This record gives sequence, structure tokens and C-alpha cells, in this order.
Amino acid sequence: MEVYTKNNLILILSLGQKIKEEISAGLSLKIIHQKLANEKGLGVGVDVGALCKNYPRERFNLGIVLQNIGPKMKIYKEKFTLPAILKVGLAYRLPNDKLLLVCDLKKPYDNKASIHLGLEYRVLESILLRGGFRYKFDNLENEPLTDLTCGVGFVIKDFKLDYAFVPYDKLEDTHRISLTRGF
Repeated sequence: MEVYTKNNLILILSLGQKIKEEISAGLSLKIIHQKLANEKGLGVGVDVGALCKNYPRERFNLGIVLQNIGPKMKIYKEKFTLPAILKVGLAYRLPNDKLLLVCDLKKPYDNKASIHLGLEYRVLESILLRGGFRYKFDNLENEPLTDLTCGVGFVIKDFKLDYAFVPYDKLEDTHRISLTRGF
């Protein structure tokens, strides 16, 4: 019996800049490495986004991002375009600053849109619990539990360590880990 391995690794370098008091913009450069059996691929992508704080009113934030802009990626002898995605999101932080509610609309260039709902609860100043749900317009027969996600975040001074568990219906579950440093 032959065993096939698969993995994806993405290294992201991001920079953001405050443009005005309540408006920020950012850019991310992604280096993508994929492996499936004996075939490997390497690609580059760019994400561009903006955030408007206290818009449309106090305690709300509105964000927009365009992901996966860039050249084609090659695996084996085949080239393919990264899946371009447009996301627009709105977040509301409750007055006690412990609970954050979020909603975003995700529209892949080559697929149907989906809505994502989530919340983040600040247990302690340095511990964040997260949960979410995705509603896909193109597959109304999905098992509801396959669209639930959960995670935890830790804040230590200027550093954030985040973990998320994302189940995928017919594919294997995904574990996402990120380390972020703010300036």
C-alpha cells in the first residue's frame, strides 16, 4: 500500500499603515509551498486591505480585503491561478469590551459567496475564546456541524498567538496557528 503525503505551508509578511485617525490600510506578501505525494509547488500572492474604525458608527469597524493577487503557481507541469477572494466585514465591540461580534461576506472570484458569523470573548486580559459559523449559498445540504469553527488566542505584550480549528466536509480538518507582533 502506497502512502501519499500532503501539506501546505504559507509564510506571510504583512505591513499596515494608519492613513488617517480612523482609516488604516495594509499589504501582505505570501509565499506558498504545497506538496502532494512527490509533487511540489511554490507560489507568491499578495493581499490588499483597508479598515475603517468607528464606521458606520461608534464601536463598529468596517473592513475590506482582496486576497491572492499574483502570478500563476506551478505544481508538476500544470500552472494555475490562486483563488482571488473579495471579503467585506463588519465588527461590533460591546460596551464592556469583552465581547466582539463579527460578520463578513466572502466572494471567491470563481465560486459562490458565503457569509461568516463569529464572536470573540475576552476571558482575561490575555486570553480570547473564539467561535464561528460559515453559511455557504451553494451547498444547502451540508451538515451544519461541518461549518462550525473554534479557536483561542493569547496576548502577551506586543505578541499574539492564535489557534483555530476548521473542519472541512470531505477533506481533513485544518489547524491554523499564527504568531503576530504589533509595532
